[in-house]
Amino acid sequence: MKKVIICSMLLVILFSFAGCNSFDVGSLVSKNPESSTPTRSTENREIMTISELANNTEKQLEAGTYAGLTINFNGVVLTGRGSGKTIIAGDVIINKNNCVIQNLTIRGNIVINGNNADLTKAQIQGNIDSKGKNNKW
Repeated sequence: MKKVIICSMLLVILFSFAGCNSFDVGSLVSKNPESSTPTRSTENREIMTISELANNTEKQLEAGTYAGLTINFNGVVLTGRGSGKTIIAGDVIINKNNCVIQNLTIRGNIVINGNNADLTKAQIQGNIDSKGKNNKW
């Protein structure tokens, strides 16, 4: 937090000397709506979290960038708005069975501890460690 404040103060001084009237500190660090922890933004976009998962949940993810996640429920289906449009930026850990992740990009590693996971319709930019049975990617 101290680094953000110091950087913000330096930017104010820099912009003052450069003759600029305003800048957006929020584009440097934005707060995650689910927690009080600051989340660094990517390409001036907030990194969102995926919440409200339960057994047999189907969740449609809007276009945007989401933080990595751990799935601890059976039968979770996550569907994005398309590869390159919906992005999970971070590692994905699947601890349960019959989970599907589709129509999105995963920029991180994947660990599958459960069985019957289907990631065949996801673009994966990382390594996969499959410890369960009948997993597809």
